[in-house]
Amino acid sequence: MKITIAFIGHTRIDLPVSSLEEASKCFAAHRDGFGFGASAMRKGCGDVRQGRALIGRISYNGRIWTPDGKPLDGIEGPKYIQQAK
Repeated sequence: MKITIAFIGHTRIDLPVSSLEEASKCFAAHRDGFGFGASAMRKGCGDVRQGRALIGRISYNGRIWTPDGKPLDGIEGPKYIQQAK
């Protein structure tokens, strides 16, 4: 699948990836490579599109969300924090 990821600074990059998980890894590599902090994230940063359709969002920590804000891994708040430790 070919997707477009909106990065920090409103850069948009078209990437051929096989999954949203792979898109998340690309996002994290870009974030880390340029040393961006969470405060650099603006509205739309992390949006993942296929064509014009918004298919997901990647938050600063690399977590993937549905367009309507539900975590794709299905884990809510405190449970996610415990798992991440």
